[in-house]
Amino acid sequence: MKHIHRFINGSLLAMLLLLPTGLLAQKPDSQWSVYGGGAIGAWQGVGSPLYEGTAIISPSATLGVSWQCLSSMRLSAEASYDLLRERNNQISSTVTTDNSFVLAGQQTTLTTQADRLQNKNRQHLAGFQLTAEYGLQLSPLTIYAGTGMGVVNAWTVNTRTTAYNAEAIAEGNTYYHVYQHAYVQSETQKEKYTTLCVPVTLTAELNVLPNVAIGLRGQLRWLPLNAELAPKSIYGCGLLLRIKL
Repeated sequence: MKHIHRFINGSLLAMLLLLPTGLLAQKPDSQWSVYGGGAIGAWQGVGSPLYEGTAIISPSATLGVSWQCLSSMRLSAEASYDLLRERNNQISSTVTTDNSFVLAGQQTTLTTQADRLQNKNRQHLAGFQLTAEYGLQLSPLTIYAGTGMGVVNAWTVNTRTTAYNAEAIAEGNTYYHVYQHAYVQSETQKEKYTTLCVPVTLTAELNVLPNVAIGLRGQLRWLPLNAELAPKSIYGCGLLLRIKL
């Protein structure tokens, strides 16, 4: 019995001595890393009547820094740039009339047909966000999912090209006058807005070198701003390169 008690006591002592070592293994050294990436994506939910064409695939770029505070959790600060594009080259026509138009001293009606030949929209978005990500090891990949909070500053540019054709006729018993005027006009409208954003990210990373990892990342950002020019969400998928410091 004494040998049994000694064995049990020795086993308990060994477990107590090894327990701190096991706990420390779950907490890595405070490891910093920097990362950058590029992606392509799209957007949806712009309420402005100017945005009625076809959305073009939008490029984006990111640059950030992460702190691996636990083996399964990291915190990141990230700066980003997105270019949102939309184009509508379909001809749309509107007709207006002016019943008080005077031609050669006679009052008549001026009819103007406006054919919109081109409508281009661009939004330049500069953003900054803080995220917390939880990691799951699925050898040889590590899967990270996370969310956070950020802010987006946007500059919008709308360029329209319209062809106008105006015509009026004044006709009487002793006179007949015709007025015609055709011209093309281009207009540019610029506006700005600032909004909060809520990002949701999913990243799969693979260590290719001891301090280098490559990954595939998808991200959705929700913009809770009730404005005609602001999209409701921006989403994309791209590649990521991470260097551990």
